[in-house]
Amino acid sequence: MGDTTATCEKCRSAIDAEAARCPECGFEPGNRGKLSGGIITLVCYPVFAISATIALISVLLPFSGAALSTAAFGVIFFGGVAAVSGGFLYSVYKKKDRTAADPSLSS
Repeated sequence: MGDTTATCEKCRSAIDAEAARCPECGFEPGNRGKLSGGIITLVCYPVFAISATIALISVLLPFSGAALSTAAFGVIFFGGVAAVSGGFLYSVYKKKDRTAADPSLSS
């Protein structure tokens, strides 16, 4: 453990700044539950991969004779879906780095 102290975001007690779990209340912001770690990942990975692929293919549609509006719709819609699902995946990935004293968390 480090020499610096911080405040637990849940119970406000003084704890080590690098603590993964608050010794007073047991708060574990990096704890992955089934919902945040498993189900979201299982759903978001294929959604991200498929929508990103369709968005990239949509960029090439005007070269095959398709209407520009069709290509624009594909890029905007499927690119947006890829961005949202990618954001969920990134948040699940970063959750493991959180500590009990992380100031970015709100109780």
